[in-house]
Amino acid sequence: MDTPHNQRITSDDAAATVDGDRQGGPGEPGQVERRSSRGRRLFKRVAAAGAAAVLVVVVGVTVWLAPPVFDRESPPPVADPEPLEPTGHVDVGGTELPYLEQGTGPPVLLVHGGGSGVREFEAVVEALADDHRVIIYNRRGYEGAGAPVTTDDPLPHVDAAAVLEDLGAEGAIVAGHSSGAGIATRLAQERPDLVAGLVLLEPAVEEEIPLSFIRVAIATQIRQLFMSDERAPIPLLRWLLTHDDGYSPWDEDPAFTDEMKHHMLSAGGAPSAELELLDAAGVDFFPREGLDELDMPVTLVVGERSRPHFHSTADILEEEIPGAERIELPETGHGMQLENPSGTADAIRQTTQAAFRDTEATTEP
Repeated sequence: MDTPHNQRITSDDAAATVDGDRQGGPGEPGQVERRSSRGRRLFKRVAAAGAAAVLVVVVGVTVWLAPPVFDRESPPPVADPEPLEPTGHVDVGGTELPYLEQGTGPPVLLVHGGGSGVREFEAVVEALADDHRVIIYNRRGYEGAGAPVTTDDPLPHVDAAAVLEDLGAEGAIVAGHSSGAGIATRLAQERPDLVAGLVLLEPAVEEEIPLSFIRVAIATQIRQLFMSDERAPIPLLRWLLTHDDGYSPWDEDPAFTDEMKHHMLSAGGAPSAELELLDAAGVDFFPREGLDELDMPVTLVVGERSRPHFHSTADILEEEIPGAERIELPETGHGMQLENPSGTADAIRQTTQAAFRDTEATTEP
């Protein structure tokens, strides 16, 4: 039987029908499937690009951190390091802080930095003791000064105030080095009755910390996770001490003996513990607020050959502290207490002279 013409299906019609079913019209199953396939391909490309970017960042950070992280230098062991022989101890809330005192005359209190202590300032003490009563103490958590601080301990400047009061050295010139400069400044702000003048020896100011320092600081934290010995802070100390031309006192200056290096490394986790205490108390590492209200002679001391950021920090503080004097120690870097102890002592002595000259002027009839 013949099929009516309008019902006849040819092979071309069948193929067109099949293709139409596969492609579908707008909003039909075929079109949705094609769009879904394109979306999956796009997602895979984005995910691959993201993974590649993360890999590049990880590799870049690893390469960036690798030199300080894998610095294996270690000072030779010191067989019998001499024990610290302080003049005495000041008891502050049950923690005994060892101090060294020498000389007679106007009182001077030295506040050491985070990678040092009494021993690193012995030459400065001797240079000042001819005409000053010089006192230096080990900060809480450093050699012979108890365990590292906790968030329950008083702020570091409270210890400094206790030392001055216990020893009857009120009205002292207070000189702080590096992180110790922040302690000295806060002491001058909070207890001006104890401080006649302020000497800031290359103060460490949070806002002025360069990226290169952050690099070695991160590396040091990584090293401390995997190293139980004293080598972990070496890259950080080397960075701080290195001159602007690359000269490294840590490696080349004879003042940095093996025994001295061991003493500098003995601080362990004390600096980090202090930072946690300051963070918990909500106070700045260096108290810049209120610097314009300091009513005493202030001297900023910077090493001529120190890294540029120490000079830029001094520039900023010189503007923020009215009447501040500035001294640059020739051929000296951040380790001025060891590299140039006589120059460091002379800078402190200059502030002493200014402070007591002002005192004499105000007491004249």
